[in-house]
Formats: sequence, structure tokens, C-alpha cells
Amino acid sequence: MVQDIAPAVYHNEFVPREPKRGDGILIYDRLSVLVRSGIDDLVIPSYPDLPVTKDDYLFSIDDRAFYDYSGAVRPEGYEMVAFNNEMYARGPREIPFAAITGYHIHSWKGYHRFCGKCGSPLVPSLTERALTCPNCRHTIYPDIHPAVNVAITDGDRLLMVKSVHRPNGPFHLVAGFMEIGERIEDTVKREVKEEVGLDVTNVRYFASQPWGIVGNLQIGCICDIVGSDVTTLQCDEISEAVWFGREEIPLDLGRHSVTGELICAFRDGII
Repeated sequence: MVQDIAPAVYHNEFVPREPKRGDGILIYDRLSVLVRSGIDDLVIPSYPDLPVTKDDYLFSIDDRAFYDYSGAVRPEGYEMVAFNNEMYARGPREIPFAAITGYHIHSWKGYHRFCGKCGSPLVPSLTERALTCPNCRHTIYPDIHPAVNVAITDGDRLLMVKSVHRPNGPFHLVAGFMEIGERIEDTVKREVKEEVGLDVTNVRYFASQPWGIVGNLQIGCICDIVGSDVTTLQCDEISEAVWFGREEIPLDLGRHSVTGELICAFRDGII
């Protein structure tokens, strides 16, 4: 998965530091990040090529700090690259992870410019990763939205679906956000019932993944059907649902996401 960057180590402790030569600078334009043009590896701008300060600090990977740059200047020889499977597959491995994790913080700051209680402009906290209101002291922490990705199994068969929003896209797994007051297993059962009309049991945890592009925490789960295997599709969400045998699942699946890891683990007989 994207966050599997070992032997590099991610440090998210809030210990802002002044930038030093070679520290990474992340520049975003919607769902894309600035990288050097014309080479295979992902190379982002570095300090002191652009002016960043301690206030722009995001996190560190090993001893390299990363900073969020919001200025108008763009260095020559760079281009915007979209967050997609191709980008995730490029190295070094820690750069795609840094890009999407930095985007989580970058977009969170953009969404929360004003206090929701009194309307005053928010300012960065000096002591923690948070935005604070200097008027009423209201504090905003980064938004993290938990969601489940579900491997629905029936013996040696796995149910995969297509979204109505991407009918020509690849098959994937049933997924959905947790609601207030739900346990993970409650969310799995509800989402499966809503999207494909099946009853499931024996819900178990597989793995989790931070997905900073949309601020999610993706929680991979496995479950077994109870009763009929006939699907009833939620027509505004799912366009197609198909049962695949292990041997029918393609070999060229990306493993950058917890969904891909789940599908490959089923295909390979690990789950």
C-alpha cells in the first residue's frame, strides 16, 4: 500500500522546524502535485529553491522535513502530476505517500479558514496540529473520515462491483463511510445490505490505510454471506455486481490501496 515506505520512517509528531537544504516542498493544484518533468522518479522541489518557513511544516520522513508551499512562484522544469495509479507506482516510495498525506493537511487548512462558532479567521496552533480561533478559542483538528472496504466472500468466490460514476472503470469492492454511533462491523453489514442487498456475517478486520486525498481512513474488512447470493443493486451507487472465482481475478491489480490488497489476498488464497 502507499504508506508501506519501509525502511523509511514517517514522523507525524508536531515538532515544526526551520527548513534546511534538501527538505521537500509540496505544491498542489487540485488533485495533483508538482514534480520534475521528464524523469521516471518523482522529484519534488526542495529548499532553498522556494521560500518556506517553520509555519509551513507538515511532517518528516526519516530526517527529511516536508513543507506546504502556497505561493505563486513555480520553479522551471516541473509539471503537475495527478494522483493516480501511475503516480503511486513511481519511486522513491516515500514520495507518493508524502504527497497524498501532505494533501490531507493542505486541503484541511483550505476547508477551515474561518471559525464555525463565531466566524473569525482561524490561525495555526503553535503547540499542536490544529487551527484555533483567536476570538473564542474554538479549536479545529484535522478531519479524518473512517470508511470500510469490504471483501464479501462465498467460499472461493468474491463479489466485486462497479460504480455508476465509473461504469467503464475497473471492478472494486463495496465501500462506504461509517455513520454516527456505528461499530465497524455495523457499517459493513449496513453498506453491504444497502449497495448489493446481501446479508453477511463473520466480519473480520484485514488492514487499514490512511487515504489523504479525501481525508479518509480506509478500513479493510472481510465477511461471509448468509443465505441467498442473489444481489439487489442500489441503482444510484452500483451499476454492476459480479461473483469472481479466485482464478478469475486479474493478476495485474495495483496494490497501492487497501482495496487492491484485499482483492489480491483473496485471489492468492491468503484470506
